[in-house]
Amino acid sequence: MAEHHELIVDADNGAEIVFVCPEEQCGRRVVVNRTRRDYTVIQTGDFFATHSGAVGPLKVRAQV
Repeated sequence: MAEHHELIVDADNGAEIVFVCPEEQCGRRVVVNRTRRDYTVIQTGDFFATHSGAVGPLKVRAQV
């Protein structure tokens, strides 16, 4: 079974949020665009780990 990592908010400008994985060997970075309701993975980190994170009503979950 894959590991699960909890993403935390690194930056938020109101339109976009940068989530990062705090796991030392991972470092996944994801930008979520609130307006378009999509996201872009900037750094994949541990490709096989599942990731999730939330801020207010916005929830992000990604898995392979």
